[in-house]
Amino acid sequence: FRDEIYVNRMYRLIIMGLMAVILGGHYVGVKKRTEVWDNGKSLWLDVTQKSPKNGRGWMNYGLRLMNEGDYTAAMEAYNKALKYSPKYAYLYTNIGICQNAMGNKEEAERNYKLALKYGYYSHNPYYYYAVFLRNENRNDEAIAMINKSLELAPEYIYAFYELMQIYADEYQWDELSNVVKRALSIYPNDARVLYYQNIAKNKLTRLDILRKQAHDFPTVAHYLELGLAYYQENKYDSCIYVSQKVLELDPNNISAYNNICAAYNQMGKWDEAIKAGEEGLLINPDNQLLKNNLAVSLKAKSNKKLWSSKSAQELITLSLEYYQKQDYQSCIETCLLALKKNPKDPIAYNNICSAYNAMQNWEMAVQYGTLAVKYSPDFQLAKNNLAYAQSMLKAKK
Repeated sequence: FRDEIYVNRMYRLIIMGLMAVILGGHYVGVKKRTEVWDNGKSLWLDVTQKSPKNGRGWMNYGLRLMNEGDYTAAMEAYNKALKYSPKYAYLYTNIGICQNAMGNKEEAERNYKLALKYGYYSHNPYYYYAVFLRNENRNDEAIAMINKSLELAPEYIYAFYELMQIYADEYQWDELSNVVKRALSIYPNDARVLYYQNIAKNKLTRLDILRKQAHDFPTVAHYLELGLAYYQENKYDSCIYVSQKVLELDPNNISAYNNICAAYNQMGKWDEAIKAGEEGLLINPDNQLLKNNLAVSLKAKSNKKLWSSKSAQELITLSLEYYQKQDYQSCIETCLLALKKNPKDPIAYNNICSAYNAMQNWEMAVQYGTLAVKYSPDFQLAKNNLAYAQSMLKAKK
């Protein structure tokens, strides 16, 4: 009897041990699958490894890489997807977004158009192409694309947002009010629609709108829009400040580094521009916009060493060459250096005024034009440039 108990115990221990092994193996398998499925990038990488001819799998893997800012790797995945899904509209849209983020505008637009070709029946390609067009200040084309998107999906709220933003940017208050009414009839309590309703009612300026938007909805996209607006308004310090806000939210945002580099270039702060450009290129060495801005910084810093040996007259002659090449910042820099050698040279002040006029920086143009006329009251060209800057500044206000 004791022997039977002993044998039964042994059987139970063996069986329990086998169950533990089976359950343990099951746990490892579940854990492994959970690790894969919990991570979107790992999930789609797993799909591409198990189904290497799955175009959708490659596209979704590329999308995860793009969301992480790894645009080069994303393009590699997208190109593999194209081999197996050459007529996939969503794929071309994502390629357009990726190429645009890399600074390749022409290639981006080509892919947006291919998305329209293969996805003409869907509202999405029209919407994303409209976003691209709006960011390129091609608002009439963007409006046409948005309206097409809304024809195909009349309740697509993001298309309404884009359309309202365009009309707000252009201060078309009646059109904005009409779109707000349409959107509210579908989404009566939508916070962003009510936000645009307030803009239309109070007729806010573009900078007012973007400041409020970034304050109320502090996202990377809104800060980038505000930074670009500051840059276009020649408020370079503010552009840099807002771009740094972007980097607090997204430390790998290449557009923020590009904006900082470009703004420092406009301020003639070459070392700071070079630092921003080099840091950005460590993240994405293929971004053409940033490479171009960094090249400007490096060239200007190199030129500054060469300029130091030239006379004031030589620098003024050089400034005219830069002006004719539409390199207005170098024109300004050479004249400022000339003024260190001859602080009352009216031609140098006039050339700076002309360059700032070309850059539509009316405040600075007035400042330097006034000095040109002060040191040479009969200098007709300077008086003309000053009058033009003053009239444009008045119209802006």
